[in-house]
Amino acid sequence: MLYYIHDKLYTPVRNAIKELGKTFISETPCQMFGISSQEALKFQIQCPDDVYIKKLDTADAKLVDSEWPRRYENSEKFVKLLIEMNGAYGIYLKSNNKLASWILLSMMGQLALLQTLEAHKRKGYASVLVKYASKELAKKGYSPYGTVMADNLASKAIFERAGFKYLDKMTELDQDILVDIPDEDLPKLAEMYKKHQDWAPHVYTTIMTGIEWRKKKKEKYLIFMSPYGCWEEDGTFFVLLAYNTFDIFFFSLGDGANIGEAFRTSRRLHPGNYTSRKPLLFSVHQRLYTPVKKLLQETGKSFIEEIQCYMFSIPSDEALAFEILCPEEVYIKKLDTTHADLVNSLWPHRYENSEKLISLLIEMNGGYGLFSKSSDELVCWVILSMMGQLTMLQTLEAFKRKGYASVILKYASKELAKKGYSATGTVLVDNAASRGMFEKNRIQKFGQSGVFIVQMNNFLWK
Repeated sequence: MLYYIHDKLYTPVRNAIKELGKTFISETPCQMFGISSQEALKFQIQCPDDVYIKKLDTADAKLVDSEWPRRYENSEKFVKLLIEMNGAYGIYLKSNNKLASWILLSMMGQLALLQTLEAHKRKGYASVLVKYASKELAKKGYSPYGTVMADNLASKAIFERAGFKYLDKMTELDQDILVDIPDEDLPKLAEMYKKHQDWAPHVYTTIMTGIEWRKKKKEKYLIFMSPYGCWEEDGTFFVLLAYNTFDIFFFSLGDGANIGEAFRTSRRLHPGNYTSRKPLLFSVHQRLYTPVKKLLQETGKSFIEEIQCYMFSIPSDEALAFEILCPEEVYIKKLDTTHADLVNSLWPHRYENSEKLISLLIEMNGGYGLFSKSSDELVCWVILSMMGQLTMLQTLEAFKRKGYASVILKYASKELAKKGYSATGTVLVDNAASRGMFEKNRIQKFGQSGVFIVQMNNFLWK
């Protein structure tokens, strides 16, 4: 976190971060309030009769942390350190000696973490503590100050009632473990995986498809990220599709430790308003499947379904040799977005608003269909997923068992091969018909993967 960036420095710092390709997940506007030490020394501390003021000790850290709105994993240790090093003050009930309200001093020595338990609010305790802590700082010759989030009207009022004056505008920039991979670096990432197409062809295709998407659209629906930018060391990266969905693909050439750390701590892996469908972790490779499942279980995250899949692929040189024999009664043509509703209506995994995703996939990746010459009706199709994989292969019921699916599968594979990509696809392990379709057309199984469908309210790893 870069915090308390003065207004005069904010713009150059923000621009420098963007130029370096760093990502910050939140900007928190704050206002700084202060009072001179001379004025703070004049404070009259009027403590209510039913309470007393005492310094906190480290045993109070757990309670303070539990009520801190910005707590995070292991933040109790940080709170404990502040109490130990800077001191802190609390109001305790005379009836049971329990802590009811408190204020700490940050690592910068400023007033911080002011809080009152809900049952004891609106009794003036917070105002008493602000004055008391300020006077203690003033005795050391320090001018007390504190920062308040711009929208925290209650805290601003407490400072202003005590005589604090607005000093200046400040901002916190909070950097996440997952930082964006700049567009100009994606070809380097692709080159890393190009040499591993024998066992992970889908990863290379995913990156190359992402490069195409990033060039085509002003809106960046596909976001490439890496834990602390470690992709250069071990190839670890995440891809997020956030368009009426919240789908995450990830991979690593290393041991996957950085993936686990990202899942445990990143706030970018939160679906926010993408609620059309539960979040998916998809095409989780067999190398990473067990560790990821264990991680979900250890961190208390619930997944409502595991879907096991086989992964199929054909090298580009073999797909280029395909001979496309199209039956006389149909012709092949690219799909357009007007076909999204039909494709969606027969997709077994459709969900609310899924036609919007299908429309986007057709727009960005294209798709191929067989059309009846007699009616120009679309009768069979395949589209390409966000990873560039063959997906949603389907034939209208009245036109099945005519070999149409094989024709369109070969055609799409050959088109991908012309771009230098190995055609890939995933099939549910119990879908014998689709497995047979791939194998019949020399698209061979090269591994296994899985999909986790995660409970929405449990998806924030932190």
